[in-house]
Amino acid sequence: MPTEVSSKAAAAKNLQIYKQHLQKNKLIMAEKERQNQARAAFVKNHNEITVSLLKDDRRENMRFNCAKLGKPVVVTMFPAAGTSKGVKLSVIDISRGGVGGYSKVLKVNDEVPVKIQYGNTVVKTDLKIVASKNGRVGGKFVNTDAKNDDKLVYLSSLLEFDSGILKTKLAPM
Repeated sequence: MPTEVSSKAAAAKNLQIYKQHLQKNKLIMAEKERQNQARAAFVKNHNEITVSLLKDDRRENMRFNCAKLGKPVVVTMFPAAGTSKGVKLSVIDISRGGVGGYSKVLKVNDEVPVKIQYGNTVVKTDLKIVASKNGRVGGKFVNTDAKNDDKLVYLSSLLEFDSGILKTKLAPM
């Protein structure tokens, strides 16, 4: 409740203080609104960039070019089910989830048992061909048990280290 003032001068002074207080609050509110708008614009921009990156990046795992690694990645493909001969695949790149390479024999949905060797690390799993175009094939690792899944993660870490991405030295398995 407003208090009564004894003179017109005191009332004018109180009115002046009240107007200054209102002006100060308006400035504070305007600054907060500007900060909120800047924050909202930043979040919107960040979300647009994130959506753009996710839309462009369809791979879940980092690929490593086999030609640029210090040691060779040897992928041995065992005979496909129902055939007596082995399947040849020239490996171009490898990731935690699969390999890419060239093959004139493999086609989409073929599943072939493989053994991957990189240094002292050996992983046995199945490779399912998911893409094939003009002799270039892409396959993903399927039917892995927990042990081989862990070995694939370890292999990926070794590839990261040898590529210079990972700065931590790993102990051999």
